[in-house]
Amino acid sequence: MKNNYKQNDLSLYAICIFTALGLLAVCSKSSPLYPLNDWPDVNCFHTVGKGIIHGKVPYVDLLEQKGPYVYFLGAIAYLMDGRGFAGYFLFEIISMYFFLLYAYKISDLYCRPPGFAVMPPGKHLAGGLQSGCTANLTVRSIYCSRTRTWLLPLLGAAVVSAKSFVHGGSWEQISLGIFAYAIYSLLAAMRGENLDSRTLALNGFLAGFIFWSKFNLVGLYIAWVLVVALWYLHQRRWKVLGKAALIFAGGCTAATLLPLIYFGVHGAVKPWLKVYLYDNIFSYGFNSAAPGEAVNLWKRCASVLENTVRSLADRGNLGYSLPLFFGICFFLLAPLYRISLWEKLAVCFMGMGLAGGIFIGSMRHDYYGLPLAVFAIWGIWLGSILVERAECLLKGLPLCRKRGQAEMILWGATLLCTMYLSYCISPNTYLLLADKDDMPQYRFAERILASDDISLLNYLFLDGGFYTVTGGVPTEKTFCLLNADRYNRMLEQQEYIRQQRTHWVVTWLAQEASEEQLRSLDTVSEYYDLADYMYFYFEGDNRTYALYEKKD
Repeated sequence: MKNNYKQNDLSLYAICIFTALGLLAVCSKSSPLYPLNDWPDVNCFHTVGKGIIHGKVPYVDLLEQKGPYVYFLGAIAYLMDGRGFAGYFLFEIISMYFFLLYAYKISDLYCRPPGFAVMPPGKHLAGGLQSGCTANLTVRSIYCSRTRTWLLPLLGAAVVSAKSFVHGGSWEQISLGIFAYAIYSLLAAMRGENLDSRTLALNGFLAGFIFWSKFNLVGLYIAWVLVVALWYLHQRRWKVLGKAALIFAGGCTAATLLPLIYFGVHGAVKPWLKVYLYDNIFSYGFNSAAPGEAVNLWKRCASVLENTVRSLADRGNLGYSLPLFFGICFFLLAPLYRISLWEKLAVCFMGMGLAGGIFIGSMRHDYYGLPLAVFAIWGIWLGSILVERAECLLKGLPLCRKRGQAEMILWGATLLCTMYLSYCISPNTYLLLADKDDMPQYRFAERILASDDISLLNYLFLDGGFYTVTGGVPTEKTFCLLNADRYNRMLEQQEYIRQQRTHWVVTWLAQEASEEQLRSLDTVSEYYDLADYMYFYFEGDNRTYALYEKKD
């Protein structure tokens, strides 16, 4: 029996890893099937990570506004692939693997009564019944006998082909596996599994990891802690609550030690905290109130609700928002003797915490809403229930009597179909298998690398990938134009131009510009000559990329 369980566990792991690999290979620009991930954000992460390897200190030598773990992982990715994104592709696969794995486990929590172990594929309740139709479905909280693994490619495809997936490599995408584990560990505890010290410590570490990566995503863990505290208080388990708080805090502290030691050694603790915390809270976009005006909490709450609804209702995100809506509604409306009030409150609180943290700043980029896709996991559970009801009607068919074989055939067929559908739907696949020489990054790099001086400034736009493909390390602190404190950052870059601090300058315009316009570009044309330019499609429009060389 143990060998059978181990074999079925391995089959689940294989299903999750191959599903993640297949879907991401098609839809993520970090995939080796793409010439380059030209999304500016992930190139910023890669550039600062490269800077760390070459002795640069984030926030001091290179100015960027994300958390230190974003750049530490960028450094690891650079070591794996100095001029590409193979490292990020691996991170994406790992995150999607855990997202799918815990999607299965969360769904399976509700295919068994509280206290039963999670069942691997092929094993069911009531001594391994081979049909959910013959199992006793009146047992508390059981709607179906097992989760269908062939539904996992549908969930994965809904995520990777969504508009909010953007280009691949976003921190919102990387966080999905962490959030799925956090939700599973809490709900599993409420259904009879032990919330042991290791689970608490790991969740504490992951909460700290998220906070020191992109703190607006930590809202789910704030809700997680609140629910655990209220749950223990309700049970009057004072000592257990105190112990749990210490262990969780210990995990958070462990996650804080690495950046604290790194910036402490480099004498950069103050710049780190100022840029990452103070500037992001008070200077980024619309996070600060107008001068003399207090922050209106009610308006912020209304903004959170509005942006959440707009993100989920976006046509490009319906692939995961529809199963999210129907799955969560079915979960919340389930009788209390099947699913407890505490479980329902936990899911609601974590959802509100996550959405609140993401949208409290009153801003909404396309990729902001992607972490909400973690709640589409309930669509897998609801789908398994509906499939089992259909199987009851078809139980006499030969295929339905060979469940294990049919499950693998269905999974393989579903994966191939979802890969094709994702190819058709994803906004990224225009670049799939494209020739890298057709991209401005590689065309300009060929000219830059042929010169004696490859110093480069990415002027007045976010990192376009030119540092990545040339392999160069930025020589200037404001190596690209960030969204925070844009006016002062623009003045700094203009001063670099006047001083001719770099031999090369690359810039872009959001529309197709004529050569005459490019040769008379404000500030740049006084000190640099136009060397090359190119039109290239990016996020819905043709953009103009221009390369300038320093005048003698």
